[in-house]
Amino acid sequence: QFYNGISSFDSSERTFLASSSASYITEWKNAVSRLPDLAKYDFDLIRPDFSFPDVKSLFERDVDGNFVNQFGTHSGYLSGDSLSDERDGGNIVINGNDDLLSFPGSGNETDPFVIEGFVLTTNGTQISIQNTDKFISVRDNTLNGLNGSNPNILLSNSTHVTIDNNGISSNLFGVLATNSDDLTLSNNNISSSNSGTGIFIINSDSFEISNNFVFSNERGILVNDSDTGSIVENIVSGNNLFGIVLDNTHHVFILDNVISGNGGDGLVFINSNDSIIKDNEIFGNGFGGPSLLDQRLNSLQTLSVIGNTLRINAGFASSGFWMDPSSNNTVIDNDIHSNAGVGMVLQSSDDIIIEGNNLTINGYSGLFFENSSNNFVLENNINGNGDTASSALSTMSLDLYQLITFAGFASSGFFMDPSTNNTVSGNDLSDNSGDGLALEFSSNNTITGNTADSNGFTGVFFMNSDDNDIIGNEFSSNGATALQLETAGLSLFELRLFAGFASSGFFMDPSFGNHVADNVIRNNFGNGLTLLSSDKTEILNNTVSSNAVDGISLINSSFNDVSANRIGRNGIGAAANPGAPGLSLDSMRLYAGFASSGFFMDPSEDNTFVGNNVTDNDDLGVFLLQTNTSIIANNTIDTSGGNGIKFIDSSFNNVTGNSISGNGFNPFVPPEEEEGLSLMAGFASSGFFMDPSDDNLIVGNNFTGNGDYGFVSQASTNTNFEGNRVLNHTLYGFILDGLTKNSSFKGNNFENNNNNGIQASDSGSGNKFEKNFWSDHDNTDADFDGEADTPYKLDGLAKSIDDKASNIRNGLNFHEPLVHVGPQNINVGDLDEDRIKVWANLSDGFRALAFDLTKVKLNGSLTPTRGFLYDKQSFLFLFNRQLVSQMIIDLFEEREEEITSKSRVVLELTGRVNDDLLDLRGSDEIKLSRSQNEKTNPRQFILIIGGIGIIPTAFRRRKNKQKKLLSHDL
Repeated sequence: QFYNGISSFDSSERTFLASSSASYITEWKNAVSRLPDLAKYDFDLIRPDFSFPDVKSLFERDVDGNFVNQFGTHSGYLSGDSLSDERDGGNIVINGNDDLLSFPGSGNETDPFVIEGFVLTTNGTQISIQNTDKFISVRDNTLNGLNGSNPNILLSNSTHVTIDNNGISSNLFGVLATNSDDLTLSNNNISSSNSGTGIFIINSDSFEISNNFVFSNERGILVNDSDTGSIVENIVSGNNLFGIVLDNTHHVFILDNVISGNGGDGLVFINSNDSIIKDNEIFGNGFGGPSLLDQRLNSLQTLSVIGNTLRINAGFASSGFWMDPSSNNTVIDNDIHSNAGVGMVLQSSDDIIIEGNNLTINGYSGLFFENSSNNFVLENNINGNGDTASSALSTMSLDLYQLITFAGFASSGFFMDPSTNNTVSGNDLSDNSGDGLALEFSSNNTITGNTADSNGFTGVFFMNSDDNDIIGNEFSSNGATALQLETAGLSLFELRLFAGFASSGFFMDPSFGNHVADNVIRNNFGNGLTLLSSDKTEILNNTVSSNAVDGISLINSSFNDVSANRIGRNGIGAAANPGAPGLSLDSMRLYAGFASSGFFMDPSEDNTFVGNNVTDNDDLGVFLLQTNTSIIANNTIDTSGGNGIKFIDSSFNNVTGNSISGNGFNPFVPPEEEEGLSLMAGFASSGFFMDPSDDNLIVGNNFTGNGDYGFVSQASTNTNFEGNRVLNHTLYGFILDGLTKNSSFKGNNFENNNNNGIQASDSGSGNKFEKNFWSDHDNTDADFDGEADTPYKLDGLAKSIDDKASNIRNGLNFHEPLVHVGPQNINVGDLDEDRIKVWANLSDGFRALAFDLTKVKLNGSLTPTRGFLYDKQSFLFLFNRQLVSQMIIDLFEEREEEITSKSRVVLELTGRVNDDLLDLRGSDEIKLSRSQNEKTNPRQFILIIGGIGIIPTAFRRRKNKQKKLLSHDL
């Protein structure tokens, strides 16, 4: 009665199930159709214009040649005067080598002129050195400019000057050097609220700035239009605007500096190339300073949204390190952390190496590329970034999807927009508030060997980013923050979509032509990998496991190749916590299907899913919703909690060569809980469930031991179910409801289903059954025509029969026939005989029906010239005598073995017969000799190929010997 009840599908359970399913499928479709186009959201990085201080006025002269901006008077010390260590006096003005004669020293490298020990508390420029080429040392002086508008120390057109161990404060510039080469500044303390810049170098080459303490100035160190220098072991801290700025300055070594607490950016490169930045600590910059910074920023909010564009004012305001535009720099082993904005920004900067740095705990992204290409980002720690941006975004009037997009970008570990041909390898992109790595309009990048773990949103987020290689990375445990965002007003399925892509290990929307291979994507709070409106992606050989929602989800995505992946244990979090109070159990069942699959597509076309291992997923192994013309082939789909494969509204798909076994033993809905759910649980426990779907091809699959049914068709038409093996199911091998029509079941094996009772049920119309093997049937075949003598009767209202039921198992059964070769003694030198005969005699239960000569081989190489059928149980194949002899000679010569009167060889016959449903493998051993006229002298060789042959009684001695040899060979 139970079987008849579920066969009819006319009960109240059927009506209940259909209406419930339709309701939730409709809601799912509506949720998908309401998805916004995330590509319309854009990112715009804006900064105020930067200009260096104007110093031209300091060098203006009147008509008499005197400086308009008075540098001060000479101190009054004459040549030969002895200077004390500390001396008050007027400002020091040196305008040429002659003015140096009043100072100690001879002006050479080992004995420079020395300006030492002065305590100058005056207005104006306190030490001015111009137009000199002698070696000069300015050391151990204390200079207080009384908050004037001049340099404390001015160098102009002077070379070989060393400024060492001075205390410099309270003027427009601490040290201003123009057109002065071979300049050394070391161990100076330059501080106390200079209204301008601590150290300002212009058009000066071969400079060294080391061990200085530059703090509490408007700007720390500025270098402009200079070349070949070093900035080493300085502390540049607490300046109101920038720490260190290089503009059009090249070949600089920046090493072991501390750049901290500056109101704007810590380190800035503008048009500065070919430099090395190593072992610096750049932290705490960008948190603002006095009113001048506020004035600079007052026309631009730090973070704002205009239309669908997020604008961030991070450059020249709050980053740790900014390049724009610069090239061929190496940034290595720096610690760039705790800055207010972005840790490091590359804007229009190419050929940069960023290696071994810590880019951590910055308020916005750790690393940001804009219009920057051909860079290498290698083995950096990019962790814990984005808290400030996330907090700011949460207070703004953003819709949910803007929040997902902008928070991912502004709070990411690493963000590119747009940038191409970069290599990102071996980095740790973890624990960031937004995405680990985000790409917008960025293509042809190589992303390999990175780790993106425990980020608040996705591990990796692509938007409009094409043709990238993502290889050998690990993306795990991402998305916890996204799940905590405001979700009020979302439907159940909108929530599922939101959780799926906002919390994915890897999310694309829309992006094309990417190559995703050899990655580990696991333990994420949403999907493992999500493609939204993304086509032509290769997803190869990845491990996608233990993600809370789907393993791999394709939505509105076509022409993708998903092959050789391991997809297991996904959906556990989604099924355990559907997130919608008041759901009935059937609704929860449907919801779990949409959120607990190994592989899910909706709506998509022309995708290829081949050679994947899909195991232990919480609900469905493979789920196609509104997906057409796709290939599901040669996959292992095992031990999913519900269906192995499920199709809804999916047509013209090819399901070929899959192993679908052990699914459906943990369906989400207990069958005893609610009316109709016993039927639902049965469907949820099938190997393959289809409702309603048309014109699908299901060929050559192995359905084994699934929970209830092998295959279920509901309201589906024109299914071609051919050459499948359907074994060991508790209920029917397949069941067709009253709305299943015009489907064909041909050449399948149905064995040991339904406790080896009736193997299948059909209540539909126009369905055809032909040449199937049914294990419970009387398969007597008295006339040896390959068909059982009586038709097979199926259960169900249609009262269908298979009137041509096969009496042998279908689907490439392997058989070892008795093979006999004649003649039994072959003279390899005698060419008189024209053919070799090979008989293949089948054992009882097998029939010789048909053959194709091109699919029969002798020793894997020779094809018969002719073939015959005998007595429905025997094949005879004829082979060319000369070709067989030459094959034997070639084989013996290859091994340098001699043919003697004691030589033997095993000839193996292999072939696919009976319309490729029976695979023959048998062999016979023959004696060899050679003609007296034969001049070749091949030596003994015994060839052993293939499986063990079945040798007639007359050849029992050779048979036993052959078995021994074959065993040794195996």
